[in-house]
Amino acid sequence: MKRTEELIHLNKKIHFESKIFPLISQSRWLVRHGELVELAPPTMPAVSAAKPKLSTKAIYLHVFNDCLLLSRKKESEKQRWISAMCPSSAQEDKEAISENEDLPQVQCIRAYKALEPDELTLEKADILAVRTRTGDGWLEGIRLADGERGWVPQAYVDEITSRSARLRNIWETRRIESATNKLQETAA
Repeated sequence: MKRTEELIHLNKKIHFESKIFPLISQSRWLVRHGELVELAPPTMPAVSAAKPKLSTKAIYLHVFNDCLLLSRKKESEKQRWISAMCPSSAQEDKEAISENEDLPQVQCIRAYKALEPDELTLEKADILAVRTRTGDGWLEGIRLADGERGWVPQAYVDEITSRSARLRNIWETRRIESATNKLQETAA
C-alpha cells in the first residue's frame, strides 16, 4: 500500500505531455529517485582560447523496478517561487497597469478553480493583464475587475489581440474604480 501511495503522490507532481505512460500500477514501485545535473557543451563555438563553459540543467531521475523516468522541473514552478519571494502590492499592480496601458491581456474562455494558494480562480469572461508567461503553459496575471493577482493555465484563456480592445478594457477598469471611489467618499 505504501508503494502505491508513493506512486500516487509522484503522479500528482509529474505532468506528462501525453498520457500514454500509466505511472500507477500494482506491479510497479519506486526503487530510487534524485536530482542529477546534465552538462551540455556550449551551443556557440568558443571564440577565445579559454575553456568553453558548459551549460547545466537539473534532471530528476526516478528508477522504478521496471523502467527509468527522466523529468525536469517546470519553468512555471521557478517563476512562481520568484513571485512568492518578491511579491508586489496591490497598489504596485495597479500602477503597473496604468503606467503601461498596453500590457498583454487575456480573456477567460472557461472557468478555472484555483488549486494552489498562488493561483487565481477565474470565471468565464474575466480579463487579466499579463505580467509573466512561462514556456510550460502558465501565466501570471492581474484581474482587471478587482486587481487580484495569480497564476492560471494558458489553456483557460485567449489572447486579446486588438489594441483598441485592450485600451478599452483599461479605460473601463479606471471608470469603474473612479465611480467606486466617489461612492465611498460620499458614504463616508
